[in-house]
Amino acid sequence: LGRCTKTRITLYIRNHAEPVFRPRRPVPYAAIEAAEQELSRLENQGVITKVDYSRWAAPIVLVKKASGN
Repeated sequence: LGRCTKTRITLYIRNHAEPVFRPRRPVPYAAIEAAEQELSRLENQGVITKVDYSRWAAPIVLVKKASGN
């Protein structure tokens, strides 16, 4: 997974935009460990940042690749 560090972006949100919060989807018990490992890997690479709460939230969707990852 690559990261672009050469430029910065600005995300413009309309003044009247309302935050949308979607509750998390249940993760199958058999996939919990793999999901936690992948989230930790992405956090360690600086791709994602863990937050305690956000008014804007969307659930993750777990998809097993053909390679088994």
